[in-house]
Amino acid sequence: MTTPVAIASAVVFGTALVSGVLIVRSGRARVVGVLLGSAGFVGLVAAMLSLAGIADDVTIRMIVLAGCGLWPAAACLYPVGEHRGSVVFVALVIIIGGTAISLARPRESGVIESMMLVLAAVLVVYLWWRLETSGERDRQSLLWLVLATGTATMMVIPLAFLVPTDTGGVLTILSGLAIAPAMAIGVRNPDLVDVRALIVRVVVVSVAMVGFFAVFIGVASIIEQFKGDPADTAVLAVVGAVCAIFFQPLRVILQGVIDQILFGERPDPVHAASQVGDHIAGDPAVALRAVRQALVLPFAQITRSDKVLAVTGQRVTHTRTFVLRVGDEVVGNLELGLRAGELSLSAADNSVLRIVMPALAQVIHAQALAQNLQESREHVVTAVEEERRRLRRDLHDGLGPTLSGVAYRTDAAHNLLDTDPEQAAKWLIETRADVTSAIAEVRRLVEGLRPPALDELGLVAAIRQRAGSMHSSAGGLLQVAVEVPVDDTGLPAAVEVAAYRIAVEALTNVARHSDTRQASVRLTVDDHGLVVEIRDKTRHAAPWAPGVGLTSMQERAALVGGTVEWSATEAGGSVVARLPISVPLG
Repeated sequence: MTTPVAIASAVVFGTALVSGVLIVRSGRARVVGVLLGSAGFVGLVAAMLSLAGIADDVTIRMIVLAGCGLWPAAACLYPVGEHRGSVVFVALVIIIGGTAISLARPRESGVIESMMLVLAAVLVVYLWWRLETSGERDRQSLLWLVLATGTATMMVIPLAFLVPTDTGGVLTILSGLAIAPAMAIGVRNPDLVDVRALIVRVVVVSVAMVGFFAVFIGVASIIEQFKGDPADTAVLAVVGAVCAIFFQPLRVILQGVIDQILFGERPDPVHAASQVGDHIAGDPAVALRAVRQALVLPFAQITRSDKVLAVTGQRVTHTRTFVLRVGDEVVGNLELGLRAGELSLSAADNSVLRIVMPALAQVIHAQALAQNLQESREHVVTAVEEERRRLRRDLHDGLGPTLSGVAYRTDAAHNLLDTDPEQAAKWLIETRADVTSAIAEVRRLVEGLRPPALDELGLVAAIRQRAGSMHSSAGGLLQVAVEVPVDDTGLPAAVEVAAYRIAVEALTNVARHSDTRQASVRLTVDDHGLVVEIRDKTRHAAPWAPGVGLTSMQERAALVGGTVEWSATEAGGSVVARLPISVPLG
């Protein structure tokens, strides 16, 4: 082995060793990783020995074992690393037999070359069979191996005719540099890019270039035949320019034709729609991948409010975007990449999309609802924990010390009943004051949890009572008209508290910040639940900026799944809270 060949072999086998380790670490196909890594290790050691000047039958056998035995066996078991069926068994037997023959006669002329041709033919047939019989994920992995080996083959064929033997040998070895990394990508992340599009591009460029050179050389040969002399540079430049003009149109046409030859006709709409229906679930990524694979498209993406929810395939230049709706609500956009050589989706594709887009929209809508529900739960849990923290702090800092003082002072008064009754009576009076303070603190805590007026008077009367004690910023009583077209009994407790707090907070803002003495509160029920409207007649020059009061109202409404809207205009200000009711009224 010459030094350049040994260096090239070391690079290729070193790449195989690293790729084998990556496959083993992925945990998906350890047998393949071990075989590939072993091939890389054995071949790398042989190349290093050759570089060190040790070139004998042992190093040749190591190269044969690595390149004709271990590596093809890894490709035969790729991508899952399992022995499945008689075809795999036959392929392995041929590989083992060919390797054994080569190892037995390493220096006999033509033996290794013949065995390599046999192994190459076996692997081509075997990979073709695996592509036809494997599942979708395995087929995606196999396409990476097909891409790398096919590219290497298309590089080796012209090298054998156009490049001198020594240089050609080095380039031939280096042409296989991408095979091992492609195997690792196929096992670890086969959806890294759209491998099918890569295969089509490689084949298209190769065929187009062969056609270009064939036309160029053919025209040059014809000119030489007629003139009797080789064509001059100017004539060849013109021929090359004409060929270049037709290169891009030829490439576009070939891309569509080769794509159909390699991957078949476009699917039947009903069959494609049924394929998508089988995969649509709660995950938009799974549904989107099913859509792209069923329609055989290079790229697909779902977005909502400029946020990418799912993407699959490799982005292409030409795309089409569809709006996903649930009823009148837009839930997202579906962007699909067009196949090479096509300017629009076919009628069959549009038929499939009409069937699957509503289901896809429902998946996205369901995910959005689930996310909103999760966020609402988190807000509720946070609010409950904050309320518990407040109660603990109030009990620990306020009521706790007061009751402890009552206990100590009562013990002290008891001890002085006989010896100093006057001091004992004084301490008992102070104890009663502390108990009165503790009772007031308990009432404050209870009112913080739920206003007693709601239980004693009901929602409407409680609002009227609270509004009757409010004063405007001018000092007079705030006149509040409370309108209730419906019966307020039977409201859920949480809705009652939220409505009461929002109404009181809104009226407090009117009293503090408005120059009017009149306000109104109106409680109605529509299809969405209880509606609480608070209005005043103050002329507002600018919109309200959310402060503590408005934010507090928003939070209280959110706790019961409701919303709060407000507006401030020259005609007056308003706060409208919509609170869903989970139980019927009345």
